Amino acid sequence: MAEAVERAGASIESAKKAFDEAEMGVMDEIVELAKPRPRKVSIEAVLANIPGLPVNPASVYFGVRDSVSAIKRSKEFGWLHLLRDIRRAADGE
Repeated sequence: MAEAVERAGASIESAKKAFDEAEMGVMDEIVELAKPRPRKVSIEAVLANIPGLPVNPASVYFGVRDSVSAIKRSKEFGWLHLLRDIRRAADGE
């Protein structure tokens, strides 16, 4: 958000355009991240549920990987949630 404001300078219209462009770029990224990958999910599910191990290393790895990924997405896209909340407040929702 700070980068969009900095690029826009004092122009409100430029700032709005910069926010819209940034938002569209992030929305494309989010859609790509949410793209269904059934083969990957199936393989990981099988590996994470191998019986007979006291601690399944695949399950631990996938859990840590998914947690790190969620934290990273939160940091990268947190501004989008803020922008949405600002818009809702401005619209009176």
